[in-house]
Amino acid sequence: MNIEIPESWGKDPVSNFIQSAYQNNIATFTNFKGSPICKAIYETDSLFRLATNIEYRQHERLLPNFIGRCHSAYLGGVKLSTSGQIVETYMVIRGCLENALYALYINDDPTVDEEFPERSVAWLNRGKDEESTKKCRQIFTYGAVRDNLIKQDKTLSQEASLLYKRTIDYGAHPNFCGHITTSDVKTGGITIQFLIPGTDVFKLCVQTAVEVGICSLRIFNRVFLDRFRSVGITARIDKINWKGQQV
Repeated sequence: MNIEIPESWGKDPVSNFIQSAYQNNIATFTNFKGSPICKAIYETDSLFRLATNIEYRQHERLLPNFIGRCHSAYLGGVKLSTSGQIVETYMVIRGCLENALYALYINDDPTVDEEFPERSVAWLNRGKDEESTKKCRQIFTYGAVRDNLIKQDKTLSQEASLLYKRTIDYGAHPNFCGHITTSDVKTGGITIQFLIPGTDVFKLCVQTAVEVGICSLRIFNRVFLDRFRSVGITARIDKINWKGQQV
């Protein structure tokens, strides 16, 4: 599609910000070309796409949507992180991890084989009325979905917990670490930086976005182990376990 760029594009603050962010995206993928992090970005996306095409069973009818939203949040995290939007990246990738945890929790419902599984119904009815919303909140607490993963895989739960806490510290909540990494404090005032490419904070952010994507795939692997193995997803996830490598 050929879209004519407005004559004034880049001259006002909003379009100038969008243009600068996009230029940072291009620069990041150019500078990281062939690096482990760039390969991991593409491979993680590829595995999400493959996961959406596996065969789902009747009681799993809600789960493809969670994989789709998780994948979308991962791509959003990649776009934001490679543009240099540090704090905003952590807001989005927290959602990526939560979608995977919710999917596992719904699938592990003791009533999952019944016609109307309790957790699925509670999730679907959120917003229907005040009582339904309250019930959903009570069932889907972070503690509940976290403990569900702990019972199944302590090592994976530790990885997920570490990443989740990092997202909270650096931007998913308005905490000090997120604010200070994007602020330039000077005598007489503070300058807020919207785009911070090329710094150590930037590199950690890109790395975290990828690690959250990989961790989320591992959580889905707990749900669809046989099918993930049969199409090669499990083996490919293990190959992009690049812990210890820096951006």
